[in-house]
Amino acid sequence: MRLRILMTAEIILALYLTGAVAKTLKASSTQEPVTFDKTIPIKVEELPLENGMFPLTVRCEDAHLTAPNTLDRFYCLAINNTGKNISAMASELTVITETSGGLESRNTTAFIDDSFVHPDVRAARRLKLTSSGAARTIQPAGPITFDEPIKRVELTIKYVEFDDRTSIGSDSDGSRAIHSIREGAARYKEWLVNKYTLNKNSVETVAPLLNNEDIPPELKFGDDKNLSQGAKIYRQALRNILEAQGSSELHKILTKKNKIN
Repeated sequence: MRLRILMTAEIILALYLTGAVAKTLKASSTQEPVTFDKTIPIKVEELPLENGMFPLTVRCEDAHLTAPNTLDRFYCLAINNTGKNISAMASELTVITETSGGLESRNTTAFIDDSFVHPDVRAARRLKLTSSGAARTIQPAGPITFDEPIKRVELTIKYVEFDDRTSIGSDSDGSRAIHSIREGAARYKEWLVNKYTLNKNSVETVAPLLNNEDIPPELKFGDDKNLSQGAKIYRQALRNILEAQGSSELHKILTKKNKIN
């Protein structure tokens, strides 16, 4: 089974960009191009009952294919049936494809939707919790192409976290990724604040660091892509703040103590 991890479009960025432009199938050179268009229903596996009710109700439109092996888009709503505010959610999309030998291959993509990430990011991007009765969107940032034709599509809700720090669901790859991304963002801010302090609170000295796409080796993230993603999310948020609001706002953020959830 192949696993990819993506952020939903609502949240910020895709962790691993797997999208590709949907391809158009062509007939012979003497004929007009034939456009492939097919829909497949999504089989949904929700979280188990809690106190006699499902924590979430998931409603999905059919998945749309623009080539036999290209999932162009799908759209699902996860409605909060609990009395709590949802802060983060992890779900898994499994696309079953058919190999050349007639066997099936399962390709799994984990979608992560996190409203916390980091307090500075939350404030800058105005990320909101999902209150009782409200819905979160689950959809890819773009088309996903596989090596073989698509047969079936399944969506499983794996993990839901609430703002009181309780959670429902398994400790899946998605839930661990959520916490690693937050840790990466927090560690990047700590590193940046240290640089800022050593340079006597000089925005002119720190600003170029926000344009450096490389992860600082001092952070020692190794091959952990989720830690790196958290750092990149935080860096981009501060870069946007500097460009839109100026150095005074950046100074406020770098001298502010955060309470990390």
